[in-house]
Amino acid sequence: MERTAVVINAGLGSLSLGLSMAGFKIVAAFEPDDKAVKIHMSNWDVPISKRSISDIDPYKLPDFNLLAVRLPLPPSIAPELRRLEPRQETYNLMEIVTTCKPHAFLLFFSNHLAMKLFLDTCRTNIAENYSLFYNKISISLITGMPVQENLFCIVGLSDKSRQFEFPTSSSPVAFELEKYLQPSESVNLWYYKFRTNNMQIHHATPGLYCWHNHFYEKTDTVQWNYIKIPLVQDDRGYRRITHREIANLKAFPSYYHLPDSQDRQWLYTKLMYAENVTVIKSLVNAITQTLEPDPWKTQSFYRGTLFEDLFYDYLNKTFENGSSNITIEREPIIGKHRADFAVIQNNKTYYFELKWYSKKVLPEAIIYSLCERQKYLVKGGIPVLVLSSVVATDLKERCFSKYNVIIWDIGNLLWFFDSFPELKNELVAALGYSVDDITTEPPAQGLLLKAEDKNNEDNTSLEQRLKAIIPGINTFREYEDVCIEILKYTLGDYLTLWKKQEESNNGLYRFDLCCKIKSGVNQDFFETIKNYFNTKYIVFEFKNYSEQITQKEIYTTEKYLYEKALRKVAVIISRTGADENALKAIRGCLRETGKLIICLSDSSLLDMIKIKDQGEREPAEFLDTVLDEISPLN
Repeated sequence: MERTAVVINAGLGSLSLGLSMAGFKIVAAFEPDDKAVKIHMSNWDVPISKRSISDIDPYKLPDFNLLAVRLPLPPSIAPELRRLEPRQETYNLMEIVTTCKPHAFLLFFSNHLAMKLFLDTCRTNIAENYSLFYNKISISLITGMPVQENLFCIVGLSDKSRQFEFPTSSSPVAFELEKYLQPSESVNLWYYKFRTNNMQIHHATPGLYCWHNHFYEKTDTVQWNYIKIPLVQDDRGYRRITHREIANLKAFPSYYHLPDSQDRQWLYTKLMYAENVTVIKSLVNAITQTLEPDPWKTQSFYRGTLFEDLFYDYLNKTFENGSSNITIEREPIIGKHRADFAVIQNNKTYYFELKWYSKKVLPEAIIYSLCERQKYLVKGGIPVLVLSSVVATDLKERCFSKYNVIIWDIGNLLWFFDSFPELKNELVAALGYSVDDITTEPPAQGLLLKAEDKNNEDNTSLEQRLKAIIPGINTFREYEDVCIEILKYTLGDYLTLWKKQEESNNGLYRFDLCCKIKSGVNQDFFETIKNYFNTKYIVFEFKNYSEQITQKEIYTTEKYLYEKALRKVAVIISRTGADENALKAIRGCLRETGKLIICLSDSSLLDMIKIKDQGEREPAEFLDTVLDEISPLN
């Protein structure tokens, strides 16, 4: 489902920015302030109109999933809205919601009273079609930013069976104010020019000063006041906090353009009322989970599609040299039915139906039922049922005798795919069980040509590709992709899921890959992980740094390992491994919190490839050695 959103009272673009970062396409945006519209347009290529909420015709809005609105606007920001009562804006908003019926809406308020007014006015009208969730969010607790700021918001979900959880504190790193300030030499002199009469400074030492109890008082956290602008004392004297510094504290990216030609007081006000972009993104990420189909169905569909794609790639690679008597068709139509693939060879047509299951062995009743459904293909050709599970030889024979359906199970597929290691790695890695005890053999019937073995060529390619990647941010994605390919080749027998680019429930901490330990795995390292760390999942991070990683990366990773989530183990892969302080931090985490973090380098990955190629030992034995080395006793 395409993620689309409409934004009302868009301001300087914080809502649009957070939505876009969370993967939403803005199909329409509205903002009554002409100067804000221009700034929005200069930064985002989205359709935005100068229009207040009362001027929006809901029947002319494009289709969208999510509605994001700031309501009500403070009168000082939009003078033309002063004559409108907040309740009227509320009614206009409800007309948009009831007419357009979005899957979800996200509303922001300037204070608790405004949020309560909305709930008192509209709760009864929308409770029939939406579940409501409302909360006050502390920006500092969620982001670690040094600000005294709260966000009042309401989330409405049309799927009333879904629950919504607001972002909560996960012990974020507390950042010092200096992280967000500009160097004094880059600050425009205008910020130092202001009237000092009636300005009282309490405890005049370098730092931040905010207006409190009729004078400026030194503080470690910013308190927004668009009349009495917070002050900063640096080596050049006192100055107003700059617009860029406020934008930094609102999590606007550094490239976001704020023109100097705008009215500076107006820009102060708009920035201070802007929502924190990081929090918007995390809120929208949480809403996105409620818009997606059932997770079990999503994973099942993904695995089934991957299974079909791998089989199709195998067919194409097998016959890529061109055979005049071979034809491959995808989703051919046979009467009123459709198969997954058809292969026409020597005047014989094989119709393939693929079925993906997470179980290693299926009940016989399911296999008989699947064969029964393939009977319609017998008249037009030879039906082949391809399964991701193990099927006993005698059961295959009974199905062929009774239904004329050929069955290829996972053992047959591994025999075929052995010619193409990259396809075999993907297949084995996707399985939810270990294949150690599975016999790979050709099928008894309907044998297709098997391509020449290419093991050495493909694994050499992995090594060369890894060595060719230049460290740095510009190639981090390339590094991540190659590392995952290597992991699938070396550890695919033990791990499954391979879920990329996840975030924690507050949307702030991101890990690159999450894998699940397969059922039936009998290997010392993974037995230790399951039994002594009570985990089924391993988190992977990839650092394309030219230098060794430090204890900072270790402590950041440690924060999102949780025992209740069955996720207490992480592997950090970097170009040159970890420095001595990082190794000390790893041992400390293991000793004090029972969380295991393993650091691997490019050299480690190459060693694991060699172990896999030689076939005399298991690559996971390499991890056993690493685990012994980081034991707190060493």
